[in-house]
Amino acid sequence: MNAGMFSILNDPAASLSLTLTKYRDWNPFIAMTAHPEAVQRAVLRGILAKQAAATFGAAHRFASLRTYEEFAREVPVCTYEDLRPAIESQEQNKEPHLTSDQPILFAQSSGTTGAPKHIPILRETVDSIRRYQRLFAYAQWQGVPTIYPGSVLVISGQTVEGHLPGARRSD
Repeated sequence: MNAGMFSILNDPAASLSLTLTKYRDWNPFIAMTAHPEAVQRAVLRGILAKQAAATFGAAHRFASLRTYEEFAREVPVCTYEDLRPAIESQEQNKEPHLTSDQPILFAQSSGTTGAPKHIPILRETVDSIRRYQRLFAYAQWQGVPTIYPGSVLVISGQTVEGHLPGARRSD
């Protein structure tokens, strides 16, 4: 390794971050793999409880559902077009139609099969993505401890690609 290359092994902040990830994220994640069905049922119960007050959750009795089997019987398979009115109304009126929390952003599809789709992204979705990115980085580092020395190439797009009509802009 030449002197100009970055080494995570010699970077105290990166090493601390990966060590924290081990105890905060990795060890609990591995423990959950011992009983995945129970963990998945707990995740479903948490989602149902959190979304019970939204219009969609109330219409499908989320507050009274306790099992996956009850959920599967009560909630029909939906297409995006089935959900589009709730998504658009929630964005415009800021009322909890599809989700109890207001989305912080929307991922937009290309619209290859019709009008573009705006997929609501919640704060907890972003937090989960960050957590799984940490887990993935930690798993890579454990498998190949020399994986991170060197330069990093980041390819990214625009931070904001547009705004929906109901968006509150800070710019």
